Amino acid sequence: MAGVALPLVALVFAVTVAERGRRRTLESVRQMGADVVIVSAVDAGNRGGRARTGDIVRTLARADAEAIARDVPGVLTVAAEYGESEPVTAGSLARRVSVNGVDATYGTLRDAPLESGRFFTVEEANAAERVAVIGYQVARDLYGDRDPVGDVLRIRRIPFTVVGMLAERGTGLDAFNEDEIIFVPLTTANRRLYSVTYVARLYARVSALSVTTAIGELFRRRHQFADVRIETQERLVSLRSTAAKRLRWFAVTAASALLAAAAGGIAAWTALGTRARRAEIGVRRAVGATKSRIVAQFVAEAALVCVPGALLGAGVGLAMGPPGGPAMVAVAGAACVFAGLAAASVPAVRAARMPPGAAVRPL
Repeated sequence: MAGVALPLVALVFAVTVAERGRRRTLESVRQMGADVVIVSAVDAGNRGGRARTGDIVRTLARADAEAIARDVPGVLTVAAEYGESEPVTAGSLARRVSVNGVDATYGTLRDAPLESGRFFTVEEANAAERVAVIGYQVARDLYGDRDPVGDVLRIRRIPFTVVGMLAERGTGLDAFNEDEIIFVPLTTANRRLYSVTYVARLYARVSALSVTTAIGELFRRRHQFADVRIETQERLVSLRSTAAKRLRWFAVTAASALLAAAAGGIAAWTALGTRARRAEIGVRRAVGATKSRIVAQFVAEAALVCVPGALLGAGVGLAMGPPGGPAMVAVAGAACVFAGLAAASVPAVRAARMPPGAAVRPL
């Protein structure tokens, strides 16, 4: 029974891990999307081929986002972003949080679901309103289980009204965890918090990844230095998809190996039984038992072991909460029972074919 139960539990575990990994991959792709182009600012440490000794210069600006939306066909939505880590307080609680200034289109572009409230509007962003949308984990750390919408938190001692709280999502495809971030209008961040005129990155959702070439041409015309990096999610999506396929193949291979192990154990157990009971088989054959009766006897005995073992393994497997639920566990259990009975029939048929005289002869 243990020889059937343990492989079944391991099979359900392998399939569960593979399926959850595949679903996480699909969710990560959905969060960021393969159709998003990221233009990131990089440190411009030289100018005209000569090394700079002054401050690092960043030249990526909101005007670049406006140029992308205006001059590049196939761009659906553009959002700029700039952020730094800042001390944040809410009542008597405080923690350091990454505060990112973003355009109002960011919520739509990232397809960010809200647990409560709303994302700030274009009018609020243009007016540099002090409003904030907070990530799920930040809200839990500062407010516990209470809904923070309508409350006031302070960033650098500047009061901001919470207008929305993001739903829990975790780390996305681009290793970006929105649960640990507070979003404020980019105009507000640049004027009231950071006093900068540049941005850190631009996000552009495009109709096709071929639009990336046109975006690259635009930045070659607008920027004289190699101070931006243009990336797509295509490579990350490809890597995650490959990983998901490998997990699925791992599950299939593991399931096949474990089924073979369970079947081999039942076959060995049945072969030992037929060898130890040769005399019994010979006497039964001598008094008129047919070969099918002999085979049915040993297969039935194997069923008395396989079925309880499969039920035990199925119970443990259901406790894991597999993605397929009871149906998947039932199919896996039935496969283990079928494999065990098929394996048991091989030595049983061999034993039933022995002549009665040879069967009763001492080993």
